This record gives sequence, C-alpha cells and structure tokens, in this order.
Amino acid sequence: MLHRRTRLEFWGPVCLWLLLAVAPVWAAEPYQIDHATAEPSASLPKAVVDGLNPQGWMLYTESNGLKEPICEVFLAKTVAGQNAAASGNLQYGTFKEGALLGVVHLLPEATDDYSADSHNQKLTPGYYTMRYGLLPAGTYEHGIKMGEFVILTPVSLDHDPARIPKPDELKRDSASGSNLDMPVTMELVAPDASSKQIPNVTMDDAGTGTFQARVPLTVGQGDTKDLRLAIRMLTPVPHDDGS
Repeated sequence: MLHRRTRLEFWGPVCLWLLLAVAPVWAAEPYQIDHATAEPSASLPKAVVDGLNPQGWMLYTESNGLKEPICEVFLAKTVAGQNAAASGNLQYGTFKEGALLGVVHLLPEATDDYSADSHNQKLTPGYYTMRYGLLPAGTYEHGIKMGEFVILTPVSLDHDPARIPKPDELKRDSASGSNLDMPVTMELVAPDASSKQIPNVTMDDAGTGTFQARVPLTVGQGDTKDLRLAIRMLTPVPHDDGS
C-alpha cells in the first residue's frame, strides 16, 4: 500500500478532539486513472515487458488543478493458477502462490507522498514485480489467520515472468531487495462486483485507494478465464506540517 501525506487543518480544541476521537474522513482529491505503456529500458528489461500486457494504467490525483502522477501498473499477460480445491477459503486461492500478477512503477515525482507499503515501510522509486503471496494477517483464538497480499520485489532481482519462486524465496528477496526486515506488501481485497467500469481506482471515506482490474488466469491445460483483482494501493497518511 502506497501512502499519501495529507494536510489536516484544525479549527480549535473542540475540532481537534473530535478528529482524534473518531475515524477521520479525508478531503483529498479523488484518485483517477489514465493510460500508460510499458516499454523496455535499462530499468525494465525486455524479458519482463514480454510477460506483461504493455497497455497499463497510471494512477494519479490532482492538486490545484494539476495532475500528480503516483504510479503505473502493468498486469501480467496471464497469471498462473491452480486447482480451486487447494485454495481453502481464500478470495484469490486459484492463484498459484508466487505467480506474477504484474509490475508496479513507483514514480520518482511521487516519492515524498507515496513511499510506503502496507506495513509503512519506506520504498524507493522504481519498478517492482507484483506476485501473489500469503502472509500472517493476525492471530485469533483458533490460531494465525493468513492474509492475501501482493508481494513486491525490485525488478533487478526478479526478471523472469515465467519463473514462480518458492514462498520463502519470494519473501526473502522482497525484503532484502529493498533493504527491509519484512517483505514489501500491498493488501489484496475482495473486488467490488457492482463496479461496471473496469479497470478503475476508488477512494473510500478514509482516503484509501483501491485499484481494480481483470487479469487472465490460466488453470490446467491452458484454460484461461478473466478474474477480477482488487489491490489496496493508496492510503493517506495524516501529518501536521505546522501550517
């Protein structure tokens, strides 16, 4: 999840108390989506581009009427799947763990405002592969519950779209490639079946931005079907900059 710093204005002690006492509602500009194209470069090898749908999307917002690009997203031409019987109750259990979902390009001009994952780990701009992974999402009375995530790894360490790394290898490369203690993650959530326009990016009352699109899933002997995918990519981080 990439975080956005959002300026908060306070109108006195009573308003400040109210803002601290209840869940905040953000007055940020809505997130929007535009077209982007994946092209080979020194930072994005041709081997990676060949595994992607070159027609992708740029996520952005606006400030004072000016477009503020955040990131570019390019989905895989096809996602490796598995038998649904092996998936349990997971939302995306038909994805094979480690399967490539796509590539995200964290744009340099957005670094200051959108530079952290779902664990608030700081990231550097650049291209990252997005692979399906399972990680602990909490501990409950019946044990640890696993959550579904997109695990990000710098393309410099992950440049073979057809390769499916083992779960431990994927988590290790994700963390070490970004010089962090934990894998870099974005949360996968249930898609909004009522959305008519796909792809899209939505913003809820808390300012969280969810990117939704369709990916071609391949299961068995080359059978392919479209599957809706929803990634919680953007979350505003409140801060008081003294103004």
